[in-house]
Amino acid sequence: MWSFKSAGLVENGSLDAAGTYYTGVYENSKTLSIRAIDKDGQLKWEQKLPLSFSLEGLVLSKKGIIYTTSKNQIVAINKEDGSIKFTKKVGSDSLQLSTPAIRQDGFLLVGVNNYTQNGTSFLAKIDPNTGSWVSSSQFPNPGFKQIVFDDQLNLYTYNNRFVFKLDYQLNKKWECSINFPFKLSFDFNKNLLNMHDQPAHIINPITGLV
Repeated sequence: MWSFKSAGLVENGSLDAAGTYYTGVYENSKTLSIRAIDKDGQLKWEQKLPLSFSLEGLVLSKKGIIYTTSKNQIVAINKEDGSIKFTKKVGSDSLQLSTPAIRQDGFLLVGVNNYTQNGTSFLAKIDPNTGSWVSSSQFPNPGFKQIVFDDQLNLYTYNNRFVFKLDYQLNKKWECSINFPFKLSFDFNKNLLNMHDQPAHIINPITGLV
């Protein structure tokens, strides 16, 4: 067991196969960083980020790249030494990105939320090598937070009113109306679970029916 003292708020992190833990650290509105802490609790590296807003969660690709978002920017960092691969703005400064998700084919998918009056949301497909916006689907009501995939590369996500299923091309297959859904996962029977309520909603992934 070990502990690691931090000068700021530790954001959501990611663990690799070697036991190294990667986490964001939010010290103040002008100081954000990513830290890599090895399995013995020793700091491997720390990378200051040119950002001014707290981080969403981190995801780690099979190619050894860490992806995270802050406000309307996507950041890619090499896990071995913490060097920045790219930072990329997505849209205007009024947008807020969700935690990115890595699809099985390597593309990043991210929720793009516009919280201004009459705001809408997008689910955007992002090039993992450059951070460029490849394609997207638009939805009413902002609030996308989490994205999960099934074995067929279908995408499931939610905002503050609905759970959605989209196919590989980001075409909507169904939407399921649930007030304030939270935390999607799959059970052993490959049903989709919404963990907001107790007991959880069980959603049929084929039909979208609860």
